[in-house]
Amino acid sequence: MKILFKRTTWGLLLILAGVLFLLQNFNLLPESDLLWGGVFALGGLIFLSAFFKSRANWWAAIPAFALFGLALVLLWELLPLPRLSDERSTAAFLGLLGVGFAAVYLRTPQRWWAILAAGVLFSLTAMITLEGVRGLSDTSIFLFGMGLTFFVLAVLPPRASRQRWALWAAFGLFLAGALRFMPPSQLLKILWPAVLILLGLWLLLRKSG
Repeated sequence: MKILFKRTTWGLLLILAGVLFLLQNFNLLPESDLLWGGVFALGGLIFLSAFFKSRANWWAAIPAFALFGLALVLLWELLPLPRLSDERSTAAFLGLLGVGFAAVYLRTPQRWWAILAAGVLFSLTAMITLEGVRGLSDTSIFLFGMGLTFFVLAVLPPRASRQRWALWAAFGLFLAGALRFMPPSQLLKILWPAVLILLGLWLLLRKSG
C-alpha cells in the first residue's frame, strides 16, 4: 500500500490520465461512460486511500468524493434504474462533494470551516432534490439548511473551535426561512418559543464553556 503514496506512483497516474484524455480528444478511444466512470472511481479510491493513510492527508477526501460523484453520474446510466435528470445528477454530485467536506471535519475537527462547506453543499442538494414538491419553497429549504449548518457549527466542534456566534446566524436563517414558508400570523406562534429555546441553549453552552 505504501507505493500508492510515492511520488513516482502519483506521477505515473497523472501521465496515464493525460494519455487517456489525449486519446479521447483525438477520437482514438470509444465514447464510454463505463471507461470514464471507472477511471473516476479508481481515482477516487486512490485519494480515499491517501485520506485514511494519514491525518496529514485530510484534504484528499475532497477530490476523492468529487471523483466518486462524477463516477456515479456516469455509471448510473448503465444501471437498470430510472434515468437521472440533469438536476438530479447535479444534486448527486453536490451531495457527494458535501460528504467529502464532512469527512474532512470528522478527520480533523479543528477545521470547523469544513462544516460550512458541507452545509452549503447539502443545502443545495436538498433544494434541488425537493424542487417542485408541493408546499415547499426552494428558498426556504436552502435557508433552513443553512440555519441547521450554523447551529451545528455552534454546538458540534470542540470547545476551542466552537463558534458560538453561529447560534445567532442560525436563528436569523431559520427566521428568514420561516418567513418564506408561512404567514407572519402563524410564525408568531412559534417565534417566541424558538427564542426561548435558543436562549436556553446559549446559557447551557456558556456554562459548559
